[in-house]
Amino acid sequence: TRKKIFNTESVTFVKEGSRSTVGQHFLKFSEKESLNPIPGSIDQLTLQPMRLPTLSPDGYVLDYDTWMKLLKEQKVNPFTQNHIKSMRELIILTIDNFDSYKDKIVNLEQIRSND
Repeated sequence: TRKKIFNTESVTFVKEGSRSTVGQHFLKFSEKESLNPIPGSIDQLTLQPMRLPTLSPDGYVLDYDTWMKLLKEQKVNPFTQNHIKSMRELIILTIDNFDSYKDKIVNLEQIRSND
């Protein structure tokens, strides 16, 4: 007889709308969007709803795609003119990590004001 072997890299638990993942995990872009902790928030540069709110080292949140474009063009935060070396310095905000970072967000009122 053949044994089935399952290589499980991570397990995700969902309870009352909150998700927790244990182990190594890589989420698809659409799965990350579903973890948006501030749905309806507006990107201050594009004035479009943010799909993946992403935090800069100096505390500003823009959509992931906006940060990608900025890093390709100028590598600075448009609000502070502080240099951003790479995407590794940015943090994609999710329902799992939002509470840890919300006090560091400088423009939280501005992005939520359009709800």
